[in-house]
Amino acid sequence: MSWETDNALKRIFNSFKRLKNQIFIQDIDALKLLDDYILEADRKRINDNQLFAKLLCFVLYRNVEHFKDIKQAIKSIQTEVFNGSMEEHIELLKLHLNKNDFDEYLKSLNLIHVEFTDEEDNENLEKLTKNQKEVIGKLKKFWNHDKVEKSFYNTANQMLNDINNYK
Repeated sequence: MSWETDNALKRIFNSFKRLKNQIFIQDIDALKLLDDYILEADRKRINDNQLFAKLLCFVLYRNVEHFKDIKQAIKSIQTEVFNGSMEEHIELLKLHLNKNDFDEYLKSLNLIHVEFTDEEDNENLEKLTKNQKEVIGKLKKFWNHDKVEKSFYNTANQMLNDINNYK
């Protein structure tokens, strides 16, 4: 049950409490039955979508840890995750994969620093010039959108088909 639905039910329960003499026991029982039905339907829906629920919970607790506020955590998920198209998410994944690969390559050449001195800049330029063909080859082997998309869908389908992910 969403927080909105939960708050709506609490509001009705509180109204019933204030109007004790005008509310019949059958009204209260009917409201409790609806509350139980909604909770059960929500649990069933989550059980039918366990992978989504696990991923959402993971992102949610990471966002709560970051923002220190549940409302901001949910808003962030809605704006950053759910508003983007699948193509946009795959493109972002591609950019991050390429960045990580290139950062690792630069590390192998000892070119990762926050700030360089002039002397280090000259040394880095020499290293890049010396490895120019390798750098260009590395850039040509960057992940492309089609490769990332195909790999993503293969990985997603493997996870969806793996029954161990539904425990």
